[in-house]
Amino acid sequence: MLKADLRNFFERMSDETHLQSDFSMITTLIWQVVAQSEGDAIAQLRVLRFLENLHQDIREAHFQPALPTDRHGLHNLLKEIETNGGWPYIPKMDLRTFLALENEKNQAVEVDPG
Repeated sequence: MLKADLRNFFERMSDETHLQSDFSMITTLIWQVVAQSEGDAIAQLRVLRFLENLHQDIREAHFQPALPTDRHGLHNLLKEIETNGGWPYIPKMDLRTFLALENEKNQAVEVDPG
């Protein structure tokens, strides 16, 4: 079902009036999946991997082929990027940060007598 919803989303992307409601629908679906796996780190990791892969697939299969080939189009794209939030990026937590967070969590559990 999610795949069909995403297909419909991309088919309607050119219609600006549907864009925000489509983003809202996708966000709701993703949060439902996240809520269903609350407390399950492996499942949460799968959600993050899914989103990262989706980001990469969209970039490679749809965004890059749609890049402008003339100066005017490039100017408009760069103006959009500069004006409305920069380049989309999905940061990854590095291993040191992950281990530091786990260490902090473990220390908090040791201190908490309850």
